[in-house]
Amino acid sequence: MIFLYSDFKPGLSDVMDERLIASIDSSFSHVAYIPTEHEPKQRPFETICQRFAEIGVNNIEYMDLHANWSSKSLNTIQTASIVYLAGGDPVPLLEALKIRGLRSELQKIAKSKILMGVSAGAMVLGKRLLNLDSNGYDRKKEKSFIKGLSMFDFDFVPHLLELGLSVNEIISLAGAQNQYIGCDDDSGVIISDGVVELLGPSVIRFGA
Repeated sequence: MIFLYSDFKPGLSDVMDERLIASIDSSFSHVAYIPTEHEPKQRPFETICQRFAEIGVNNIEYMDLHANWSSKSLNTIQTASIVYLAGGDPVPLLEALKIRGLRSELQKIAKSKILMGVSAGAMVLGKRLLNLDSNGYDRKKEKSFIKGLSMFDFDFVPHLLELGLSVNEIISLAGAQNQYIGCDDDSGVIISDGVVELLGPSVIRFGA
């Protein structure tokens, strides 16, 4: 299964959290946490550890694709019951996933285990992702989408209501021939056996 979150903070998307809890055995779950970039102090990781602890999952490993990568790292990802792709900057995360050749591993995980993408981590799994810079979505700069891992046939747009862009503006910038699913932090998407479920009050499908 694939869980696409806009944000994983507590209390934001109860309907997504309920489905996640129902899909895991918390006493045996092992999470491989993959950051978008190297986290020297691992503070985002610690926050996510606390978040998983709230739902009874305590076995979480930090897997840095950008440093200290080894065959043991790959084995940890292969044996994890949940692989968590963190939020942040999607571009270095996408590049690192490609360099490490992890697309096929993520496909296997999505078929038999749980693959979680949150914000940037969800964006990289789609057909394309919006190329963000340090200013985020800047209306004054040219928008461009770059090729993602294409694990599903649409572009995922998180934080939809915060972008300051209407659906029509996104379509005009990114192309009317493409499919999009966007949502704010109270909603998300679950994909299981090719079936796409839209969960929450703000999730919307648009485009082709």
